[in-house]
Amino acid sequence: MDTVFDTIAAMATPEVVSAVAVVRISGPRALEIVEQEMKLNPGRLRGMRRKVGDFGGIDHLVAISWPDSRSYTGEESVDIMCHGSPGTPAAVLER
Repeated sequence: MDTVFDTIAAMATPEVVSAVAVVRISGPRALEIVEQEMKLNPGRLRGMRRKVGDFGGIDHLVAISWPDSRSYTGEESVDIMCHGSPGTPAAVLER
């Protein structure tokens, strides 16, 4: 069986109006994608790190990274905590 290493993104909280929503990005390009969208220096999120900042002009949010050895799936991942207002998590996912 071939193993595929894609980078995926999905909501990690229900799609309802709330104070905070979480979008999870997981896979080999997770850190690269978030660092690029937040205009961070490459490697800024390497390891178990966090950063508060703007995400592609959509929202001011918190990004928390998980190295491949410390995440639930065993892959590099980033949890993005954004405002739970209508449309914000969907815009983060679309970006």
